Amino acid sequence: MPKKILLVDDDPDIIALLKQVLLKEKYQIMQASNGRMAEEILDSAKVDLLVTDIEMPEIDGIELVHWLREKSKIPIIVMTSYSHIPKVKELYEEGISHFLSKPLRRLEFLDLVDKLIHAKEGEVINTRSLEYVSVPIDNFLKDEVFECPIFVKLSDIKYVKIANNTATLNQDQVAKLKDKNILELYLTSKDYEARINKSLTQAKAISNKKLVTTPGASEHIILNAGKIMAEKIYHESLSRENFEMAKDYVTSSLDIISDNKRAMNLLEELNNLGDHFFSHCMGVSIYNILLAKQLDWTSEETFKLLSLAGVYHDIGFKDIDVSIANKDLSELDDDEFKSLRNHPIHGADIVSDLKYFPIELSQIILQHHENCIGEGYPFNLKKDFIYPPARIVYITDLFCDLVLTREGYDPISPKEALVIMEEDHIKEFDSIFFETFKTLFS
Repeated sequence: MPKKILLVDDDPDIIALLKQVLLKEKYQIMQASNGRMAEEILDSAKVDLLVTDIEMPEIDGIELVHWLREKSKIPIIVMTSYSHIPKVKELYEEGISHFLSKPLRRLEFLDLVDKLIHAKEGEVINTRSLEYVSVPIDNFLKDEVFECPIFVKLSDIKYVKIANNTATLNQDQVAKLKDKNILELYLTSKDYEARINKSLTQAKAISNKKLVTTPGASEHIILNAGKIMAEKIYHESLSRENFEMAKDYVTSSLDIISDNKRAMNLLEELNNLGDHFFSHCMGVSIYNILLAKQLDWTSEETFKLLSLAGVYHDIGFKDIDVSIANKDLSELDDDEFKSLRNHPIHGADIVSDLKYFPIELSQIILQHHENCIGEGYPFNLKKDFIYPPARIVYITDLFCDLVLTREGYDPISPKEALVIMEEDHIKEFDSIFFETFKTLFS
């Protein structure tokens, strides 16, 4: 006997389209133009699945769902649009877990209908098969182009697609989402990785223009970086093989940088801030790669992005008295403290002005002092709003602060540094990232 599906929408064109699609699949269809009509049908007939819009006259989809949930456990698909997102989040928190954004895609719609219709009683249908990466909503209000599906987050296990790309993304509606305190949209990790790959490929193409800085300067700086990595960064508790692998990635990134005058000038300015400062940047770069590898990340381009993030994460100090970075917080006056907290913003501005760099680099630099409990700076972001690569840099940056000691300070071992990090900062870290980081050391 055919399964019965009730379609509820006040738009007859939507009803006609869904009805046509479902009848071809041999489902029996009932329909209603508002929640009141739907309630009457549900009271008198057995229905296997409800598909409803939200905004309708008399009784809307929200009221209908609340009413039905008090009477029945039949599966429900809610059709959504931008303006519905805050209401959808409310429904999700109340146990409604299946949402599709308009305009519906036939195959996506049929796939979910099939899963729900044939699910065993009590079976959980997981509609999240991919990992997602957050992107600040402001990025979608600029001229940036995202040629991939865009999602909004309802919970840790539920994301709803709101557009197929920026061409189908309504800017006014995005602004309304921001007004309702939705500050991040999401890409799948696969699309995010592809975006990084594309950005870095473009960076390589630009580097082929061979804009060279002062003859001999780039060679000197890269040789100095190699010497620092070999003499100051390596520790016997690390796998020599893994260290050499990470060193190769960093060296490769520096080679690419050396072919672009403006990027190389920035590197030269970092080098001029002193051996300790430059060593710190090289150390963060190395440990970024080591941790990403240990996390089983696999993208070559992501590793190159992380190596660049290590090199340039503190570029915001280039126009600030670098001695501020070497002081304890208790020693800073008000102006120095403000400069310290603003260096990620300044650094992100610097690299975003260079089209040579992938756009993700500025986001990592901007967020590298944000921590998972929202007590970082400059914006007090919590974990879900911080780029995963920036969460890596938060760990490696602190670690290098501890083990790469300044003149006049006693050196400490990686093991001692990990103890300090665990005792004083454990809640600040992405727990999976930090536990994985600890396994780097024998």
